[in-house]
Amino acid sequence: GAVWLDPEKTSPYSFYQFWLNVDDEAAKDYLKYFTLLSISEIGELILKFDGDKAGRLAQKTLAYEVTKLVHGEEKANSIAKVSEVLFGEGSFLDLSEKEKALLAEDLPTIAPANDPYDTVVLAGLAKSKTEARNFHAAGAIYINGDKVAAEQPITFRKGTNLIRRGKNSFALVVKD
Repeated sequence: GAVWLDPEKTSPYSFYQFWLNVDDEAAKDYLKYFTLLSISEIGELILKFDGDKAGRLAQKTLAYEVTKLVHGEEKANSIAKVSEVLFGEGSFLDLSEKEKALLAEDLPTIAPANDPYDTVVLAGLAKSKTEARNFHAAGAIYINGDKVAAEQPITFRKGTNLIRRGKNSFALVVKD
């Protein structure tokens, strides 16, 4: 559970995720300790956060501000955008190559196999081809943010593709 300032020990994406995943009360305190926001800015932010905890404004602000301090504004902006895409806000296809490379530091990255179910297994998103087929049949496979319906084949476009199973299991598939 340790987080390091050194990007060789904790990638900037993992660093951002660490702060994004703190609980509600800790986020309020950490905003005061680990950011350069003024007390009035933090007070306003906490009021908004308390009115809509599901929006996770405190955690998002904390993650962004601390990442900006440690890794720079450009990297913080990229990581925030990548995180939004992973969790359903924005299109993977709109990410730059630099932003996709940030993901490649943390996600399994593979070439597609001849059989798409083998690809799902190689990506670590299923334990077997049978399980991969079952996930596909249940509509739990997404390519580049789009759900792959049971009647659709699993296909990858040329370049880097994001494959997701369920809500939080991701991998990159790079097709030449």
